[in-house]
Amino acid sequence: MAQRIELGGKYAVGDHHYALVDDADFTWLNAWRWHAKRGRRTYYARRVDYSTGRKAQVFMHREILGMGKQDLLQVDHTDHNGLNNQRHNLRKVTQRENANNPLLIEITGTCEQCGKKFAMVRPAKGMPTRFCSAPCTQLAGRSADSRVGRKVAARVLDHLSGHMTAKEIAAACGIHVVSVWRVLPSLVKAKRICLISGRKGDGREFIYSSS
Repeated sequence: MAQRIELGGKYAVGDHHYALVDDADFTWLNAWRWHAKRGRRTYYARRVDYSTGRKAQVFMHREILGMGKQDLLQVDHTDHNGLNNQRHNLRKVTQRENANNPLLIEITGTCEQCGKKFAMVRPAKGMPTRFCSAPCTQLAGRSADSRVGRKVAARVLDHLSGHMTAKEIAAACGIHVVSVWRVLPSLVKAKRICLISGRKGDGREFIYSSS
């Protein structure tokens, strides 16, 4: 049977105000004061430790499995709930193994290429899905002549000023950089923009300018 350990902190609201643990772990874990901490896609229980003379953050799931800061393995919550710290829900994994248990979500929408409505299940991590299938994705990104590509190309031409990298163009347009990358070759080939000889920033980004 699971026991609840009350959490403190500004994130301890709603379903995040407690952590679930096994009966055998409740007493010794409840001796500390735990707080809710927001992660990228879930919440975790953590406490502050000063036993070494320095402030350190200790997560409940690592404490339960006896994993210290020097342990390079990660802890995977099988049900993706970072506050469910029952032992059957925890497993020691490598970073690659942890990535093989992604949180799946259902996505619904209307394809920007063919106009059909779609529903699919895919990992929560990654870019938003705007197309119903791989062929539609390829058609939309094949060149600046596609229906979606024309819209992106028009925004690129409107916002391109001076010398800019693809990331800077995407930020100015308010769209994903991948969408910009898809239309830049066609715009360069049509001589509507120029590809400047040389690179910028970290040395890996091409520079573009209006023709």
